[in-house]
Amino acid sequence: MIKSICFLLLFFFIIVILYYLFKKDEKIIGHGTYMNVYKSKKNIVIKKYKYLNMDLILKYLLYSIINPFKYDNINISNKISKDIFNSVKICKKYFNNCKFFAKIYKIDFKNKEYEQEYINNDFTIENCPDYKEQLQELNKILIKTGYNLYDCKEDNFRVDNNGILKVIDPMLTRNNPLDFSSINQIYDSKFNILNSINLYDNSNIFINEINS
Repeated sequence: MIKSICFLLLFFFIIVILYYLFKKDEKIIGHGTYMNVYKSKKNIVIKKYKYLNMDLILKYLLYSIINPFKYDNINISNKISKDIFNSVKICKKYFNNCKFFAKIYKIDFKNKEYEQEYINNDFTIENCPDYKEQLQELNKILIKTGYNLYDCKEDNFRVDNNGILKVIDPMLTRNNPLDFSSINQIYDSKFNILNSINLYDNSNIFINEINS
């Protein structure tokens, strides 16, 4: 009897996960690993944290197998959301008038969502041919302020109608982020458009692998 109940609960849990993973939401105009993007007004989007995330679930299961008694693994989603919204708060306070960051408007910490300026164009060489020079200028600003910008994959940037590169996922910290590489150390083709950019030896821009 107990085994049957456990099996039914497991089956129900799997069905719920699959439903939320594959259901279509017509209001979503984009999504990342941790955030869904909704169009709010003409020039504003709402970014909302995804509580149910298959990557996080798989990581939690893996960590639980490796470290079955490490209780704080349960809070992995809470830690990631805290890092994201701390960075958004920093961006709004210190970089909202910087031309390289999409403006942050209202932040709702309770519901884990925030309003951000909508930037029209994808980050491509055609849309932003002088991206290397712009990244060098951005790096000067970061060095001056003492902040590091990390998780700088191509899809975490967009380009406005004036050809200005904009950070749309502002992951910021004063500490060197773990598991990221300084952009001036990257020479591998899997880093794609951002590879081999000549920045300073003490670069404050950090990127993760495109396929990570």
